[in-house]
Amino acid sequence: MDGGRKVPVSAALVEDIRTSEFAFTGDDGRCRIHANGQEIHLKISSLGYQVKFLSLPGVLQTDSVYTIFLEASSLALEEVTVTAEKGTGMGTSTTVHRAAMDHTQPASLYDLMQLVPGNLIENPDFSAPQQLRMREVGTEANSAAGAAIILDGNPLLNDANMQISSTTDVTSYVNEVTQNSLLRFRTTAGMGTDLRAISTQNIESIEVMLGIPSVEFGNLTTGAVLVHTKAGYSPLQVRMKTDPFTNQVYVGKGMHLANRGALNVSLDYLTSTSDVLSKRESYDRLNGQVGYFKVFMNATTPLTLNARMNVFTSLDSNHNDPDAFTDEEDVRSSSKGINGSLTGKWWLNKTWITGIKYNISGALSHQYAFQRKYRNSSERAIATSMVPGEHFGVILPTVGLSEFSVDGMPYHFFGQLSAHKSWRLKKGTSNKILAGADYRVSGNRGNGQQFDVEDPPYIKVNAPRPRSYADIPAVHSAAVYIEDHLSLALGSTLLDLEAGVRLNYFRAEDVMNTSLGAYPEPRANVRYRLFSNPAAKIRHFSIRGGVGQLYKAPSLMYLYPNTAYLDLLSLLYYTPNADQRTAVFTTYIFDSKNPHLVPVSNTKFEVGMDFTIGNVKASVTAFREESKNGMGM
Repeated sequence: MDGGRKVPVSAALVEDIRTSEFAFTGDDGRCRIHANGQEIHLKISSLGYQVKFLSLPGVLQTDSVYTIFLEASSLALEEVTVTAEKGTGMGTSTTVHRAAMDHTQPASLYDLMQLVPGNLIENPDFSAPQQLRMREVGTEANSAAGAAIILDGNPLLNDANMQISSTTDVTSYVNEVTQNSLLRFRTTAGMGTDLRAISTQNIESIEVMLGIPSVEFGNLTTGAVLVHTKAGYSPLQVRMKTDPFTNQVYVGKGMHLANRGALNVSLDYLTSTSDVLSKRESYDRLNGQVGYFKVFMNATTPLTLNARMNVFTSLDSNHNDPDAFTDEEDVRSSSKGINGSLTGKWWLNKTWITGIKYNISGALSHQYAFQRKYRNSSERAIATSMVPGEHFGVILPTVGLSEFSVDGMPYHFFGQLSAHKSWRLKKGTSNKILAGADYRVSGNRGNGQQFDVEDPPYIKVNAPRPRSYADIPAVHSAAVYIEDHLSLALGSTLLDLEAGVRLNYFRAEDVMNTSLGAYPEPRANVRYRLFSNPAAKIRHFSIRGGVGQLYKAPSLMYLYPNTAYLDLLSLLYYTPNADQRTAVFTTYIFDSKNPHLVPVSNTKFEVGMDFTIGNVKASVTAFREESKNGMGM
């Protein structure tokens, strides 16, 4: 029930945290949860309201009725949390709700990360790609690639991004993939998702998992950010934000469709420049999203369906001064595409199975980077052959206006199915077993790196050649996992044990073949609650710890680098008569793939304690992480 207006709240999710039993309230605000004579711990959430946690005693009578009041999520409340909160999961995590987002006024997901402990507070900046930072001050390419963004249960994948000039020129350093200095378009190839492209206006909450995650989350090393978008009724919202660098407009609404579910639509546009005195460098983003949510068979075996489709486009441009000599030069990169997902869970409550959860998603995008630039140098001879042996080269003039483009068309698919069985044992004790499997594939069908070999964008002795991405095989990943979560009541204390293993299988044609084998990921978390009494001075005190192994498969950029060309000048005849000049090169071609590549690994250890004294809450964590087999060129 709405605590302010005293009216029923429909479509509110009521979930038993330990058994994962759930139900949605009807139009009268009522739902049914099975207690079976045991203490139950409920989580109640609804779009536009603050999440509420509630423990009900184990002496409930049959058909006991409880009235629960929810407070609207608004900065106008007398007391509202405008910072991140500690997550409720076993591993170390931080949760950011909508009220904290409204207070922070973020323009992208990167801005929200400043609420996570250990992250720096920075002014919004869209002049360069933004990457996730977890338990570090700077950003390293492998760390950013190992940080997963999971949107409504489905990961946003960047493994097929190959928007680079040539892998023979790429190095990982500090916070970006540094390309040849003469190529200036920005890229996140070999790294994580560019956070600039993710709008926060349609997000209801996020959970940043810094510790050891559940085994159902895989193909990551650093951690994960679980993003939950709005699903349900919400009034029409029009938000406008402006500052000297950024202008943003958002329009969104959630509509009840009677007994046919709920429909959410939104449109978000942002434009940003890095210099208020010059508009030559800019970043533009447009996101349009449609979401549909419905609960089937709510009174018996509720089945949820959450469908989402997002259309997006972004443009990162860098134009030269039109008054300068180089007014014809141009640098820009863009990305546009579509992604969609189906997510849900089904409460079955059978003797052999309690419920299942499913996630299916797919994405297709078109990435394009273009540079037109003057090339100034002395007259140089270069090789142009695409095959080994002796061949005539060309002698370039001192000045030329060359063009270079990278055309990528990455695609991704992800599917996951999990099942769990829950038991309530003696008073205060419960057990839950989770098992499942997932599969993902990433590939790229773009035209790749294209330029005129007789008019290259830059001159090098061993310059790369044009290359198509369409002939590059996709990378596949499959995994199975099982996990047990036991909550054991020991007198007035409670011991939580979570342990499981995930078995990964990574495969890419010709490189990571079946001889690579499988990679097991054992993970375990433990938490011991010593005190829990809201009326006492020390209201809560618990200690915890965890250890886990995580793996991340190499992206396409590292699996399939450019072919290496070694061009040796065999003969050069130079004369003032340009028609008589001759250059002969001997070209050697090398396959630059590394057959010994293995996934990046990270071993996590952590211990900590949580306590509440009076109105003061505190959480202290000590951790150690050791990452091995990082990727580099």
